[in-house]
Amino acid sequence: MATATRRPLSEFFGMLIAVGFPLLGIAALVYLGVTGPRNRAAVRRDLFDAYVGHLVAGRYAQAHQHHSPERQARYSVDQLAAHYRALTQEFGALKKHAIVTAYPSWNPWSRRSGYSVGLVLEFDQTGVEVKYGLSRDATGLLRIESAGSEQSGYVNQPLPW
Repeated sequence: MATATRRPLSEFFGMLIAVGFPLLGIAALVYLGVTGPRNRAAVRRDLFDAYVGHLVAGRYAQAHQHHSPERQARYSVDQLAAHYRALTQEFGALKKHAIVTAYPSWNPWSRRSGYSVGLVLEFDQTGVEVKYGLSRDATGLLRIESAGSEQSGYVNQPLPW
């Protein structure tokens, strides 16, 4: 007479882990492969095309309007203009920009959603990667909340990027 053997519960969980984790990993890669380009396109379209265009054209007051109200109070239009003039004097004209990363973010202190963005600014002589923290204002528009470059040693150094 054949007796049915019961498999222990640990074998079931082992099989679940062996099959489930790889499936979750594949699902995560597919999700990131779809949302990453969509995030970069939205951030570029909604903020950085206009912002960098204003900087290149020397319209610093319009570029300054893309900063959050707190950041506008911290850095004046003159400080922003002086910073970009110094950059173009050292590295040449600002030619283009490219968004490397754009991850959705949530600031628990301000209770605002936004993005954490890595942007490469291409000058005549070099490229500089700048990290931006973006948030949505009361009207839903993206605004620059924090910015900085790792080349200066600290991501949120006191420069108006």
